[in-house]
Amino acid sequence: MHAVGDPCWRDSQGVAHVALPHRVHLPDGTTRTDPEQWSLDENVVAITGWSRSTLTQEDIDRMYP
Repeated sequence: MHAVGDPCWRDSQGVAHVALPHRVHLPDGTTRTDPEQWSLDENVVAITGWSRSTLTQEDIDRMYP
């Protein structure tokens, strides 16, 4: 179970996720398929709309209604 303050990722709409998607598509037509690698590339993270964050109580309430 996740707790307030745990690290998470936010998508371009601000929705919290505890893991990144396996596959992301870049505007140049390429695809990245290893989140452990592409998450370290700040340009890819920014281009795809992801950001690092921490979970709030509201996030947890949405995950576990």
